[in-house]
Amino acid sequence: MNAGSEPLTLLAAIMLVFFIASLAWGLLASAAQVEPRMCQCLALVNALLAGSLAAHGLRGHAPALLTYWGSDVMGIAAIALLRASMPALNAPRLAWRSALAVLLPAALVLALLPYQGDMRWTSRLIFFCMTVLTVMASADAWQQLRIHVNRKLATVLTGPLFFISAMMLARLLESLLWPGQTTDVLGSGDFNLAWLWSTLVMNLVVNATMGLLVMTKLILRIQQLTRRDPLTEVLNRRALSEAIEVEHTRLQRGHSYEMPAPTMCCAALTKACTRPRRRAAIWYRPPRPESPRPICWSASRIRPPWPRWRASAA
Repeated sequence: MNAGSEPLTLLAAIMLVFFIASLAWGLLASAAQVEPRMCQCLALVNALLAGSLAAHGLRGHAPALLTYWGSDVMGIAAIALLRASMPALNAPRLAWRSALAVLLPAALVLALLPYQGDMRWTSRLIFFCMTVLTVMASADAWQQLRIHVNRKLATVLTGPLFFISAMMLARLLESLLWPGQTTDVLGSGDFNLAWLWSTLVMNLVVNATMGLLVMTKLILRIQQLTRRDPLTEVLNRRALSEAIEVEHTRLQRGHSYEMPAPTMCCAALTKACTRPRRRAAIWYRPPRPESPRPICWSASRIRPPWPRWRASAA
Protein backbone atom coordinates (compact mmCIF):
# COMPACT_ATOMS: atom_id res chain seq x y z
CA MET A 1 0.00 0.00 0.00
CA ASN A 2 1.25 3.49 -0.85
CA ALA A 3 2.23 5.58 2.18
CA GLY A 4 0.18 8.52 0.93
CA SER A 5 -2.99 6.48 0.52
CA GLU A 6 -2.85 4.76 3.92
CA PRO A 7 -4.19 7.78 5.92
CA LEU A 8 -7.03 8.18 3.45
CA THR A 9 -7.90 4.49 3.72
CA LEU A 10 -7.88 4.67 7.52
CA LEU A 11 -10.03 7.79 7.40
CA ALA A 12 -12.56 6.00 5.18
CA ALA A 13 -12.63 3.04 7.57
CA ILE A 14 -13.25 5.33 10.54
CA MET A 15 -16.07 7.06 8.64
CA LEU A 16 -17.63 3.67 7.86
CA VAL A 17 -17.53 2.69 11.55
CA PHE A 18 -19.17 5.98 12.52
CA PHE A 19 -21.87 5.55 9.87
CA ILE A 20 -22.73 1.98 10.92
CA ALA A 21 -22.77 2.99 14.59
CA SER A 22 -25.08 5.90 13.81
CA LEU A 23 -27.53 3.58 12.05
CA ALA A 24 -27.41 1.08 14.93
CA TRP A 25 -28.10 3.72 17.58
CA GLY A 26 -30.86 5.21 15.45
CA LEU A 27 -32.58 1.83 15.13
CA LEU A 28 -32.34 1.30 18.89
CA ALA A 29 -33.91 4.70 19.50
CA SER A 30 -36.72 4.54 16.94
CA ALA A 31 -37.63 0.89 16.45
CA ALA A 32 -36.69 -0.78 19.74
CA GLN A 33 -37.39 2.25 21.99
CA VAL A 34 -34.37 1.39 24.16
CA GLU A 35 -33.39 4.55 26.06
CA PRO A 36 -34.51 6.77 23.16
CA ARG A 37 -32.93 10.02 24.35
CA MET A 38 -29.52 8.50 25.00
CA CYS A 39 -29.58 6.50 21.77
CA GLN A 40 -30.63 9.52 19.71
CA CYS A 41 -27.75 11.54 21.12
CA LEU A 42 -25.24 8.79 20.35
CA ALA A 43 -26.62 8.37 16.82
CA LEU A 44 -26.20 12.09 16.23
CA VAL A 45 -22.68 12.01 17.70
CA ASN A 46 -21.57 9.30 15.27
CA ALA A 47 -23.29 11.04 12.35
CA LEU A 48 -21.57 14.36 13.14
CA LEU A 49 -18.17 12.69 13.43
CA ALA A 50 -18.68 10.87 10.12
CA GLY A 51 -19.74 14.14 8.47
CA SER A 52 -16.75 15.98 9.93
CA LEU A 53 -14.27 13.43 8.60
CA ALA A 54 -16.01 13.31 5.22
CA ALA A 55 -15.85 17.09 4.89
CA HIS A 56 -12.19 17.05 5.96
CA GLY A 57 -11.37 14.48 3.30
CA LEU A 58 -12.96 16.69 0.62
CA ARG A 59 -10.67 19.64 1.22
CA GLY A 60 -9.66 21.09 -2.13
CA HIS A 61 -12.64 19.48 -3.90
CA ALA A 62 -15.58 21.18 -2.12
CA PRO A 63 -16.36 24.68 -0.80
CA ALA A 64 -13.86 25.87 1.80
CA LEU A 65 -16.57 26.93 4.26
CA LEU A 66 -17.81 23.35 4.48
CA THR A 67 -14.50 21.51 4.36
CA TYR A 68 -12.62 23.73 6.82
CA TRP A 69 -14.84 25.63 9.24
CA GLY A 70 -17.79 23.26 8.87
CA SER A 71 -15.65 20.17 9.39
CA ASP A 72 -14.02 21.54 12.55
CA VAL A 73 -17.28 22.79 14.06
CA MET A 74 -19.02 19.47 13.38
CA GLY A 75 -16.21 17.61 15.13
CA ILE A 76 -16.39 19.83 18.22
CA ALA A 77 -20.22 19.67 18.18
CA ALA A 78 -20.11 15.87 18.17
CA ILE A 79 -17.88 15.74 21.26
CA ALA A 80 -20.02 18.45 22.92
CA LEU A 81 -23.13 16.37 22.31
CA LEU A 82 -21.36 13.33 23.76
CA ARG A 83 -20.57 15.34 26.87
CA ALA A 84 -24.18 16.62 27.10
CA SER A 85 -25.61 13.09 26.86
CA MET A 86 -23.59 11.60 29.74
CA PRO A 87 -26.06 12.63 32.52
CA ALA A 88 -28.76 10.67 30.67
CA LEU A 89 -27.20 7.50 32.09
CA ASN A 90 -28.85 8.23 35.42
CA ALA A 91 -31.19 11.20 34.93
CA PRO A 92 -33.45 12.54 32.16
CA ARG A 93 -31.60 15.85 31.95
CA LEU A 94 -28.81 16.75 29.52
CA ALA A 95 -25.77 18.90 30.29
CA TRP A 96 -26.34 21.50 27.59
CA ARG A 97 -24.86 24.47 29.42
CA SER A 98 -21.31 23.17 29.78
CA ALA A 99 -21.34 21.75 26.24
CA LEU A 100 -22.52 25.01 24.68
CA ALA A 101 -20.10 26.99 26.84
CA VAL A 102 -17.26 25.27 24.97
CA LEU A 103 -18.85 24.87 21.53
CA LEU A 104 -20.11 28.40 20.86
CA PRO A 105 -16.90 30.31 21.72
CA ALA A 106 -14.84 27.77 19.78
CA ALA A 107 -17.05 28.15 16.68
CA LEU A 108 -16.78 31.94 16.92
CA VAL A 109 -12.98 31.90 17.29
CA LEU A 110 -12.62 29.42 14.40
CA ALA A 111 -14.69 31.74 12.22
CA LEU A 112 -12.23 34.56 12.96
CA LEU A 113 -9.02 32.55 12.47
CA PRO A 114 -7.68 32.35 8.89
CA TYR A 115 -7.66 28.94 7.21
CA GLN A 116 -4.60 29.76 5.13
CA GLY A 117 -0.92 29.30 5.71
CA ASP A 118 0.00 28.22 9.23
CA MET A 119 -3.04 26.56 10.79
CA ARG A 120 -1.34 25.26 13.92
CA TRP A 121 -3.38 27.50 16.22
CA THR A 122 -6.55 26.26 14.58
CA SER A 123 -5.58 22.65 15.28
CA ARG A 124 -4.56 23.52 18.84
CA LEU A 125 -7.92 25.15 19.52
CA ILE A 126 -9.83 22.19 18.07
CA PHE A 127 -7.97 19.53 20.04
CA PHE A 128 -8.00 21.64 23.21
CA CYS A 129 -11.80 21.90 23.05
CA MET A 130 -12.13 18.19 22.30
CA THR A 131 -9.82 17.34 25.21
CA VAL A 132 -11.83 19.46 27.65
CA LEU A 133 -15.15 18.00 26.46
CA THR A 134 -13.97 14.38 26.56
CA VAL A 135 -12.53 14.81 30.06
CA MET A 136 -15.83 16.30 31.24
CA ALA A 137 -17.78 13.47 29.59
CA SER A 138 -15.53 10.81 31.12
CA ALA A 139 -15.73 12.30 34.62
CA ASP A 140 -19.50 12.70 34.39
CA ALA A 141 -19.95 9.12 33.18
CA TRP A 142 -17.77 7.86 36.05
CA GLN A 143 -19.87 9.78 38.59
CA GLN A 144 -23.13 8.49 37.12
CA LEU A 145 -21.89 4.88 37.19
CA ARG A 146 -20.47 5.25 40.69
CA ILE A 147 -24.04 5.58 42.01
CA HIS A 148 -24.91 2.02 40.97
CA VAL A 149 -21.61 0.09 40.83
CA ASN A 150 -18.37 0.09 42.78
CA ARG A 151 -15.41 2.30 41.98
CA LYS A 152 -13.33 -0.35 40.19
CA LEU A 153 -16.11 -1.37 37.80
CA ALA A 154 -16.98 2.26 37.08
CA THR A 155 -13.34 2.94 36.21
CA VAL A 156 -13.21 -0.06 33.87
CA LEU A 157 -16.41 0.92 32.07
CA THR A 158 -15.33 4.52 31.57
CA GLY A 159 -11.74 3.58 30.65
CA PRO A 160 -12.27 3.94 26.86
CA LEU A 161 -13.61 7.48 27.33
CA PHE A 162 -10.55 8.44 29.37
CA PHE A 163 -8.34 6.88 26.68
CA ILE A 164 -10.06 9.05 24.04
CA SER A 165 -9.28 12.06 26.24
CA ALA A 166 -5.62 11.00 26.34
CA MET A 167 -5.57 10.69 22.54
CA MET A 168 -6.95 14.22 22.12
CA LEU A 169 -4.40 15.51 24.62
CA ALA A 170 -1.59 13.74 22.74
CA ARG A 171 -2.66 15.44 19.53
CA LEU A 172 -2.63 18.80 21.31
CA LEU A 173 0.83 18.18 22.82
CA GLU A 174 2.17 17.15 19.42
CA SER A 175 1.25 20.53 17.94
CA LEU A 176 2.82 22.31 20.93
CA LEU A 177 6.05 20.33 21.29
CA TRP A 178 6.76 19.65 17.61
CA PRO A 179 5.33 22.68 15.82
CA GLY A 180 7.27 22.00 12.63
CA GLN A 181 5.43 18.77 11.89
CA THR A 182 2.09 18.62 10.16
CA THR A 183 -1.02 18.35 12.35
CA ASP A 184 -3.36 17.29 9.56
CA VAL A 185 -5.05 13.90 9.98
CA LEU A 186 -4.27 13.15 6.33
CA GLY A 187 -0.53 13.40 6.94
CA SER A 188 1.69 10.37 6.36
CA GLY A 189 3.77 10.68 9.53
CA ASP A 190 4.26 7.79 11.93
CA PHE A 191 2.51 9.59 14.76
CA ASN A 192 -0.49 10.40 12.58
CA LEU A 193 -0.80 6.80 11.34
CA ALA A 194 -0.62 5.47 14.90
CA TRP A 195 -3.22 8.01 15.96
CA LEU A 196 -5.57 7.00 13.13
CA TRP A 197 -5.22 3.30 13.96
CA SER A 198 -5.93 4.06 17.61
CA THR A 199 -8.97 6.13 16.61
CA LEU A 200 -10.33 3.27 14.52
CA VAL A 201 -9.96 0.78 17.36
CA MET A 202 -11.29 3.14 20.01
CA ASN A 203 -14.37 3.95 17.93
CA LEU A 204 -15.36 0.30 18.08
CA VAL A 205 -14.52 0.06 21.78
CA VAL A 206 -16.34 3.27 22.77
CA ASN A 207 -19.52 2.39 20.89
CA ALA A 208 -19.48 -1.10 22.39
CA THR A 209 -18.91 0.39 25.86
CA MET A 210 -21.78 2.84 25.46
CA GLY A 211 -24.01 -0.04 24.37
CA LEU A 212 -22.96 -1.94 27.48
CA LEU A 213 -23.75 1.10 29.65
CA VAL A 214 -27.22 1.43 28.13
CA MET A 215 -27.92 -2.27 28.67
CA THR A 216 -26.61 -1.98 32.25
CA LYS A 217 -29.06 0.84 32.89
CA LEU A 218 -31.93 -1.30 31.55
CA ILE A 219 -30.88 -4.24 33.72
CA LEU A 220 -30.75 -2.04 36.83
CA ARG A 221 -34.18 -0.65 36.04
CA ILE A 222 -35.66 -4.13 35.57
CA GLN A 223 -34.00 -5.25 38.78
CA GLN A 224 -35.54 -2.33 40.64
CA LEU A 225 -38.98 -3.12 39.21
CA THR A 226 -38.73 -6.74 40.35
CA ARG A 227 -37.65 -5.79 43.89
CA ARG A 228 -39.90 -2.85 44.65
CA ASP A 229 -43.59 -2.16 44.53
CA PRO A 230 -44.26 0.24 41.63
CA LEU A 231 -46.79 2.30 43.61
CA THR A 232 -45.20 2.66 47.05
CA GLU A 233 -41.56 1.81 46.14
CA VAL A 234 -41.43 -0.51 49.14
CA LEU A 235 -39.27 -3.64 48.98
CA ASN A 236 -41.31 -6.75 48.20
CA ARG A 237 -41.01 -10.42 49.10
CA ARG A 238 -38.46 -11.11 46.37
CA ALA A 239 -36.08 -8.54 47.85
CA LEU A 240 -36.60 -10.02 51.31
CA SER A 241 -35.78 -13.51 50.02
CA GLU A 242 -32.61 -12.27 48.30
CA ALA A 243 -31.53 -10.45 51.47
CA ILE A 244 -32.07 -13.62 53.52
CA GLU A 245 -29.95 -15.63 51.04
CA VAL A 246 -27.16 -13.04 51.20
CA GLU A 247 -27.15 -13.03 55.00
CA HIS A 248 -27.23 -16.83 55.12
CA THR A 249 -24.21 -16.93 52.80
CA ARG A 250 -22.40 -14.45 55.05
CA LEU A 251 -23.25 -16.61 58.07
CA GLN A 252 -21.73 -19.66 56.38
CA ARG A 253 -18.50 -17.71 55.79
CA GLY A 254 -18.29 -16.94 59.52
CA HIS A 255 -19.65 -13.40 59.58
CA SER A 256 -22.31 -12.10 61.94
CA TYR A 257 -25.95 -12.66 61.00
CA GLU A 258 -28.21 -9.68 60.56
CA MET A 259 -31.98 -9.74 60.48
CA PRO A 260 -32.94 -8.66 56.95
CA ALA A 261 -36.62 -8.03 57.61
CA PRO A 262 -36.23 -5.46 60.43
CA THR A 263 -33.38 -3.78 58.57
CA MET A 264 -35.44 -3.49 55.38
CA CYS A 265 -38.50 -2.29 57.29
CA CYS A 266 -36.46 0.37 59.09
CA ALA A 267 -34.95 1.50 55.79
CA ALA A 268 -38.39 1.71 54.18
CA LEU A 269 -39.81 3.64 57.14
CA THR A 270 -36.85 6.03 57.12
CA LYS A 271 -37.30 6.66 53.41
CA ALA A 272 -41.03 7.22 53.84
CA CYS A 273 -40.52 9.61 56.76
CA THR A 274 -37.79 11.64 55.06
CA ARG A 275 -39.67 11.88 51.78
CA PRO A 276 -41.35 15.27 51.32
CA ARG A 277 -45.05 15.13 51.82
CA ARG A 278 -47.21 15.42 48.77
CA ARG A 279 -50.88 16.07 48.57
CA ALA A 280 -52.75 12.98 47.50
CA ALA A 281 -54.38 13.14 44.11
CA ILE A 282 -58.17 13.18 44.53
CA TRP A 283 -59.97 12.16 41.38
CA TYR A 284 -63.43 12.62 42.83
CA ARG A 285 -64.29 14.99 45.61
CA PRO A 286 -67.91 14.74 46.77
CA PRO A 287 -69.62 18.09 47.13
CA ARG A 288 -70.08 19.43 50.58
CA PRO A 289 -73.65 19.21 51.88
CA GLU A 290 -75.31 22.55 52.09
CA SER A 291 -75.85 23.64 55.64
CA PRO A 292 -79.48 24.47 56.47
CA ARG A 293 -80.30 28.07 56.84
CA PRO A 294 -80.66 29.16 60.44
CA ILE A 295 -84.24 29.73 61.58
CA CYS A 296 -84.82 33.15 63.09
CA TRP A 297 -87.49 33.09 65.77
CA SER A 298 -87.53 36.83 66.15
CA ALA A 299 -91.06 38.15 65.59
CA SER A 300 -89.79 41.39 64.13
CA ARG A 301 -88.08 39.56 61.26
CA ILE A 302 -90.99 37.28 60.36
CA ARG A 303 -92.48 38.42 57.06
CA PRO A 304 -96.27 38.33 56.89
CA PRO A 305 -97.75 36.09 54.21
CA TRP A 306 -99.83 38.94 52.83
CA PRO A 307 -98.54 41.81 50.79
CA ARG A 308 -97.25 44.92 52.43
CA TRP A 309 -100.08 47.16 51.13
CA ARG A 310 -102.65 45.05 52.90
CA ALA A 311 -100.64 45.25 56.15
CA SER A 312 -100.39 49.03 55.83
CA ALA A 313 -104.14 49.37 55.01
CA ALA A 314 -105.07 47.40 58.10
